Amino acid sequence: MQVLGTVSGVGVAALLGAGAVGGIILWSRRRFSVRSFLAVGAAIFALGVLNLLNRWPSMEAAFSTAQGYLLQAGLALGLGAVGMGLLGCVIGLNVGLAHRWLPARTDRGGAVDVVAGLGLGLAAAGIGAITGALLPQRVPPWAGFEPVGDFVPLLTASLQPVSSFILRTGLALVLFAAVDRLSSGWTRRPGLFTALFLVVGLVLGGTGAGDVTEWLVFGVETAVVLWVAYVFVLRRAPFLIPLVSAGIGLPGVLQDGIARGYPGALVGSVVASVLIVVFSLTWTRALDGQGNRE
Repeated sequence: MQVLGTVSGVGVAALLGAGAVGGIILWSRRRFSVRSFLAVGAAIFALGVLNLLNRWPSMEAAFSTAQGYLLQAGLALGLGAVGMGLLGCVIGLNVGLAHRWLPARTDRGGAVDVVAGLGLGLAAAGIGAITGALLPQRVPPWAGFEPVGDFVPLLTASLQPVSSFILRTGLALVLFAAVDRLSSGWTRRPGLFTALFLVVGLVLGGTGAGDVTEWLVFGVETAVVLWVAYVFVLRRAPFLIPLVSAGIGLPGVLQDGIARGYPGALVGSVVASVLIVVFSLTWTRALDGQGNRE
């Protein structure tokens, strides 16, 4: 399973890498959303650096006594900041590509859009929860205690889910934008792209699976959810993708808070949920009319 998890991680990195290369090519041809790149890249970098500094006590506790403190501190901070910068650039390039490739919106919505997007995401999260409940439980449910070692656990609980939301949304945007572009809105080679959804589902399902059965079940389920969401909803309303991504993540964020593994966990999860909804609404508005202008 460790090998499978590594392969899945490489698969996700390959997808993001391909999107980044495509974004650079489009940027050189002036067919790229620079504003989206800068906004998302800056958000990823700022949140990453903030989380890095907040996690300093936990990182410091792992230092080796056989090496100098200043050397280890400099490497941890320097490499961490560089890593966040690279991650911000990669995700930003993918988002800039997706914003340009997704078809422009032709109408104006309102509250119906919010309900539809969040509802679809919550439905996908519910399907995953039902599937997880039917599978054998490897460990009992318990609260997460990781933020306790940070400077301000409340800050980790509030910001870490937002970072995860941005990463998840960026991956979804480039995936659906590429499928929509290459299949001409699902009018060309639908069988080939159905197989692509299956491969992507298995790759995503392998990143956290505990055994082969769990990997196959969650992989196939993810592929089916992606296929249904795109074919029946998102190819006609791609601007809903940020709201769908928010709906998928909100139950897990609130569940961590309700478990109250440490003081401030519930408040942090509520703050994170509000931030995710606000970010998703802002992102949805940014997608309005910013699609394919070629």
